[in-house]
Amino acid sequence: MARLRELSGQYREAAARLRLGLEAAKRRREELDGAERRAADREILLLQQMLREMRELRQLAEEYYTRPRSGKYTTADLTAPRVNGEKQ
Repeated sequence: MARLRELSGQYREAAARLRLGLEAAKRRREELDGAERRAADREILLLQQMLREMRELRQLAEEYYTRPRSGKYTTADLTAPRVNGEKQ
């Protein structure tokens, strides 16, 4: 099983591939018009979101043990409901 620190490198590589795909999609978009251009716009938005999330995951994996975590990609914010034994 991979350690989180090792996974951060894989996330970095995936982000680089996403960035290349995003740049290619932006170049393709310039040659399109109409419905094809709108489809390219949606692809670009999706790739931008994926790249943002990949960067966040890389950072989380890199700093997992040294930095406080939010509940965005972890269970840090989960709490169990209180059970008081009374019927409602």
